[in-house]
Formats: sequence, structure tokens, C-alpha cells
Amino acid sequence: MSYQPPLDALTERELDIARLIADGLSNHEIAQQLVLTHGTVKWYCGQIYSKLGVNSRAQAIKSLKTLSLSDNPTVRRPPSSGIVRLPTPLTPLIGRQREIAAIHRLLQTNRLLTLTGPGGTGKTRLALAVAGEAASEFADGISFVNLASLSDAALVVKTITHALGIMENPNEPALETLKRALAEQERLLLIDNFEHVIEGSSVIPQLLESAPQVKILVTSREALRVSGEQEYAVPPMALPILEGSSIVEIEQSEAVTLFQQRATMIRPDFLLTEDNIPVVAEICVRLDGLPLAIELAAARCKLLTPQAMLARLSSRLNTLTGGSRDAPARQQTLRSTIEWSYNLLDDSEKILFARLAVFRGGRSLEAIEAICGEGLPTNVLDALASLVDKNLVMFGSPMQQKVDAAGEPRFFLLETLHEFARERLNENTEAEATRRRHADYFVALVERAEPELQLSHQRWWSQLLETERENLRLALEWSIREDVAIGLRMAGALWWHWFSYGYHGAGYQWTQQLLLHMDEAPIIYHPKFLIAAGQMARLQSDLLGARDLLQRALDVSRALGDKCQAAWALVLIGLTTLDEPDQANRLAEEGLALFREMDDRSGMATAFNGLGEIARVNGHDEQARRNYEAAVVVAEQTGNIRRKYISLANLSYIAQHENDHGRAIALIRQKLELAREMKNYNDIATAIQVLSGSLAAVGEPERAARLLGAAETTLSRIGAHIETTDRPEYERINREVRTLLDEATFQAAWAEGRKMTLEQAVADALDE
Repeated sequence: MSYQPPLDALTERELDIARLIADGLSNHEIAQQLVLTHGTVKWYCGQIYSKLGVNSRAQAIKSLKTLSLSDNPTVRRPPSSGIVRLPTPLTPLIGRQREIAAIHRLLQTNRLLTLTGPGGTGKTRLALAVAGEAASEFADGISFVNLASLSDAALVVKTITHALGIMENPNEPALETLKRALAEQERLLLIDNFEHVIEGSSVIPQLLESAPQVKILVTSREALRVSGEQEYAVPPMALPILEGSSIVEIEQSEAVTLFQQRATMIRPDFLLTEDNIPVVAEICVRLDGLPLAIELAAARCKLLTPQAMLARLSSRLNTLTGGSRDAPARQQTLRSTIEWSYNLLDDSEKILFARLAVFRGGRSLEAIEAICGEGLPTNVLDALASLVDKNLVMFGSPMQQKVDAAGEPRFFLLETLHEFARERLNENTEAEATRRRHADYFVALVERAEPELQLSHQRWWSQLLETERENLRLALEWSIREDVAIGLRMAGALWWHWFSYGYHGAGYQWTQQLLLHMDEAPIIYHPKFLIAAGQMARLQSDLLGARDLLQRALDVSRALGDKCQAAWALVLIGLTTLDEPDQANRLAEEGLALFREMDDRSGMATAFNGLGEIARVNGHDEQARRNYEAAVVVAEQTGNIRRKYISLANLSYIAQHENDHGRAIALIRQKLELAREMKNYNDIATAIQVLSGSLAAVGEPERAARLLGAAETTLSRIGAHIETTDRPEYERINREVRTLLDEATFQAAWAEGRKMTLEQAVADALDE
């Protein structure tokens, strides 16, 4: 006897559809009978075929008839006798199967479910799709109640009553009439657009208490906050991953599929091509995956190419207009959609919403309170909580972290909302004062972080600066326009972070811009800034320019009696005079003596490492070894993990020179593991490059070439440069790897490495 799958392998919905398949109905007919979309029926058919172990509809029908499905009592569920009154969308719902399934599950276990989210996320379409799926579960049907046209919360009950076709009784309150009418019913109420009459939501629990078999599905830009409510925050559409995805993967993403479908309705000849697919994907990402915004953008394809549209998205609110005339007014332009929500805010919420535009990227609670709280009529936390409830501010985002390095919450604005908030900020008189508070806060943050970057908590502080990278850039941009002293202080405090994390190109650009205005700031800020500028120039291999800047830093430091900055200048000048080893050693030793005098162990570790660099570059490996080992000892005393692993990596060069590749591999893998723990992509990539030399030497040249390609991709992406002291080593390693392979094999392995993610390269390098 052949195997027959048990019927209980199918869900209730699958059993309903299976019965209709067995009766010979088409997908279109099933969709009409069960009030589902055609795409939903198609998806369920795939699930049924899989569970039945068949590959076609004909095989499915044969299998279902063998199972006597139509006679099986487990699938005989009486169809709903109630009337389903739902609007029928004129366009198909794209994607969203995961959300529909999640909402349906919640509806099965909750009697009041509210779909929340900012305007344009598609709450109504999702609610209609779920209600259609659930139609057979409510014997008395489904009723749709649209509150969009209401202006008075007191009319909520009357609107529900009219939607249900219930006659009002002049002798009793409308709520009592409604409660009596629903008391014995098994019905789903879909109540749409509740946010602007939310004061009327107190009647909802009363209705549910009096009608135990009624369920209510609500859409609202904020939760009702009544007893028994289950909230579901509707996410934006699934976005394509821009880096590392194939054209096919991008094309299949929900957001891009929606853009294509809507664009084709406007221009039947519109096609996605290899040239425009990445552009369309970027448009969808820039629009935060909001269905309404994507539809409005697609409508512009009648006039604009995707490339031209992307160029205009810096002003989304003015570009994304011209929605369907039969759509509600608030959905005909993106600006109208946002204004609808904004106009529901009280004065304190409006002020805070505008001030939040001063940030770029995320916002910590501490920063919001410090920058946005001044003179706010109410408590910042209360106003922020209300904006989060109203889905104008997000706690975390689909693309960014929900907490910072300290585990503190981070808050985001979708870019479309950010643009609107920025307009509101620019309209009022406090815009510049808010921007100055932003700059003051972040310069204080980086100055607090600076000494910690070379101590035991360096990982925490480094990750905090990484998290706030966009806000730091914004503060630097403002400083160049308004207050150069802020910029000099920030660059002076950030140079070690830029140096350590490979932001060499960005650091050089910032310091070069600030140099043009340096004399506008008090001289007390010059020494540390000149050291930052000199170090960034040194990383660009501009040794003469670096030496001049560092000498100026030394001269001003001595004039001001600033021993700390003088010591840093001396050590770094030594690294610009590698071709004069005696002078370089003298300068670095003088810097080391100053650090010792101040008992500055972070500086001492750097000075020892610098002396090791000078010795190694000039062929004095034993002297280099002693200084690197001294640097490791001091770094361990201060908890400076990065200085320790950098000096260990430098010791691996010495091991390679001695042809001790086993020791070199052990040392560099130690650096690699520590750098991964620090999330320092620059140090991870440079470790992989050095490791490649020893892997090639022990018989794995193709693997070495592959890792060289992966490392180069990372360094190029973050704008990092190889230090002057290390460049001869990397040239040697590349040369040695190439000599072990023919050119075609090297290029193939190198190209393969260029396609690897950094995580894949690390796993390869560590034999994981």
C-alpha cells in the first residue's frame, strides 16, 4: 500500500483550499470564494503540494481524491453565513506574506489587535488581506469601518453602528444599542484610521466585554492604549541588500517588485535592466521601504528615469507627489501623509520632533535630553515616548542597531520623516541654537573618549564613537561653517580613532579643511590639532608636509608649556625621518623621556613601538624586537589591547624575516582574534595581509592570494592607507606570493578574495 500523508499535516486554511482543489476549482475561483488574493492562494497551493509530496495540480487532485477529502469530517467546516463587507483593492498586494501570517496568528489569540506604523506603511492593505484570510472564521461575517472622515471622537460609536447597518434607538444611548446588537454575534470588525479620533477608543473594550465572540482589528498610527490591546508594528517592506547581492536577488525583493509593478501601470514599456536595477534598489532604500513612498516614486517614471529620480530624492517631499486622485487627500503626496500625523501632535511634541532633526543617523537618550530638552514645555522622556507611540520616531530601525555600546536605547527617524522635521526646524528661530548644542555635546563626548581610547575600556569607547560616526561628521561640518575651535578640538581628540580604525582618507580631508581656518581659533587648540593633521598627512605618505605640521605642533607646545603634546610631536616627527635613523631615534627617545617624566604609559607604549618601527625599517631587527616587547609590556599594564596586538603583529614581521613562519602565524592570528573582538576592520584587514605572507611560505600561495584580495577590498572601502613603516613589508609579501603562482592563478585567487565578505576572510584566515 502506498504512503498517504495524514490530513493533520495540513493547517485549517490549507484544508479549506485543498477541499476546493479537489472539487476542481481554479486558483482564481478559490480566491473569490475564500476572499483571498490570487498570490495568497498560489502560495498556499505550494505548501499543500509540498506536504502531499506532489509536483502538480493534477497530482494533487488525484492524491486528495484518494484521501477522500470531501468526505472527511475533519475538513468539513461550515462556510461563514455572514456577509463580508471589505473594500476590494484595485491593485494586487506585493509580498508581505510573512506579515500577513504573523498578524493572522495574533488575531487568532487576541480579540483586539492594532496595526500601528507611520503613514504609508500599508497598514490598511495588510489589515484587508488578513481579514480576507480570516473570513471563514467568523460566522456573522466581517465589517469594515472607516474613521478617516471623522473629526469628532464622539462619533466613533455612531460610525460603527452605521457601518453595521444597525438602526439607532432614540430611547437608549448608541453604545448600548451597538452592544446589544453585537452581543451574540461572531464577527470581525476592521476599524481603519483610528489615530485622529483616538480619544474615542475607550468604547472598544466595552464593546468586547459585551460581545465575547467579536474581535476587532484596528489600523492606527499609534496604539489605542486600552485594556486587552495587542499591538503589531507594521514594518516597512523588505529591502534589497545593496552590497553583495545578485541582480536576481535584488529584483526579487518586495520593495523593488512593488516599484516595478506600479511603474509598469504608468508606463507599460518600463523594464528593469541590469543598468537601472541597482538604481531602483537605492531609491527603495532611500525611501525607507515605505509602500506609499515607493508607489509615488514609481508614478514619476512617466517623466523621470530611475537615475534622474534618485538625483532628486534629496527633496523627497517635493518630488513624491501626484498620487491617485481617488486616494484620500492625505495619501496623494508624501508631504500630506506626514502632515496628517504631525498635525495630531501637541506643541511640546512638535517642538521635540523638529529638534530631533538636528541629529544624523541615530540618537541616544542622553544626547536627546542634553540637546533637545532646553525650554521644552514638558518632560523630554514623556514627549519622546509619545512620538515613539505615534510612530514618528522609531526605537531602533530595520537597518541600524537598537542600542549603543553602553546598551542605551537609540532612536531614529525614517529619512522621509527626517526631511519633514528638518523643514520644521529651519522654520523656527531656534535652529542655530539647537545645532550649537549638538556640536557642544559631541565635542565634549569625543574629548571624554580620547584618553580612554588607549586604556582598558578602549573597546567600549571606540564602539561608541563608531555608533555616533554620523553625528560626529555633522558636528565637524557645522564647525567649519560656524565655529572652527569646535572643529580643531574634535579633530585633535579624534585623530587616534581615525588612525586606529582606518579612517585615514576622511581624517585627512577634515584636517585639511580645518587647516584653512585654524588661525580663527584660540592658539591653545593648535598643538593637538596640528598633531592630528600631521599624522593624517603621514598616512597619505606626505612625509614633508607631515613633518612641517608636526614641527609646528612641537614649537607651539613648547611655547605653551604643553609637555604631553610636545612628546607626541617628537615621537611622530621621528616616524617622518626614517631615512635619517640617528635623528629619528633621538627625537623618539626625547619623546619617550617626556612620557616617562609624566608617567604617561599610553604615550610610553607608543614611543617604544615607534622606536621599534625606526629600527625595523633600517634593518636592526634585534633592536626592533626589544622595543616591540617593551611596548607589549607597557600596553598590558594599561589594558591597551590595540597597542598590544599591533606590537605583536610587528613582532611577526621579525619572525618572517627569520623565516620562522610558525611563530609569525601564531602572532598574527593573535592580533586577528583581538582585532575581531574590537570590531576594528582596518586592523583585521592588515592582519590578514601579513598572515598571507606566511601562509604562502608554508605552501598555501593560492589561499594567500585570496586573502590578499579580501583584505584589499576592506581597506579600500574604509579609505585606509598602509603606514609608511609597513609599506616595504606589504610590498615584500605581495612579491613573495606572486612569485609562487603564475599570473593567471594569482589573479583568479585574488579576484575570488575580492568577492569574499570580511567575515568569510577571517574564518578562512583562522581555519574556522
